[in-house]
Amino acid sequence: MTELSTSRPVPVVLLHGITDDGHCWPGVVAHLRAAGDGRQVLTPSALWHGGRTGEGRTSLTISALATDAAATIAASLDRPAVVVGHSMGGVTAEELALLAPELVAALVLVDPAWVGDDPADGGAAPAWLREFAGSFERAPQAGLEQWSRSQNPGWPDDEHEPWAASKKALDLEITRVPHHWGEREWPKALAGLVDARIPVTLVTGDTAAGAIVDEAMAAAAGAALGRSGEDEGGLLTHVALAATGHNIHRDDRPGFLRVLDDAIARADAAAL
Repeated sequence: MTELSTSRPVPVVLLHGITDDGHCWPGVVAHLRAAGDGRQVLTPSALWHGGRTGEGRTSLTISALATDAAATIAASLDRPAVVVGHSMGGVTAEELALLAPELVAALVLVDPAWVGDDPADGGAAPAWLREFAGSFERAPQAGLEQWSRSQNPGWPDDEHEPWAASKKALDLEITRVPHHWGEREWPKALAGLVDARIPVTLVTGDTAAGAIVDEAMAAAAGAALGRSGEDEGGLLTHVALAATGHNIHRDDRPGFLRVLDDAIARADAAAL
């Protein structure tokens, strides 16, 4: 977990996606550090990730991931943070804000895993995850890094090594425990943030390129929160970044950082 020095700016928490870990935000952490304003940045690894085990959990649930993240934030920070989450981290961030709104100044949801449970999996880990994680176990880290470079030539160079390392740090027990991704209707559940007045930036990519959140999901999120700048009291800012897939912050780092900077600036201004 990375932590920068304490200062007045609103802290930032970065929650990674499934099979990644807390080291998989190299460009974002470097960008925030380069600002030189002493902003605290936390990049925790989720249960089963980054060398951690499930710590006694017998199933993967979003509520368990959120409770774990909340404990880290409460122990590490003395004021609410901008919580940024990609994929699994995005839906974890949403659940965190619903469970512990006092910890959250704003959310940035990066193609959150609003996927629900696939009946075909019968409550088990998703089939794609079992296959994908099995390939990590058999491959050396150098081979995984080479594969990442061949499959993702548009990613910044510093993304490939931590991506590969995170796969070797994954506890494969995650593929053997039941998974429950559909604890809520996630886009509609954002309505639970209205009373707490937590602003949400939803960053989406192109579903044809592998992104999860489609137009219907984004519309449901807008209906739940109201659209900032359009609806009175609206809390949702939706930014669609063209030519990106599921890994938006890697596919278009400059575009993503502009969106993130805007969200952080709004949170800083609101905290004054």
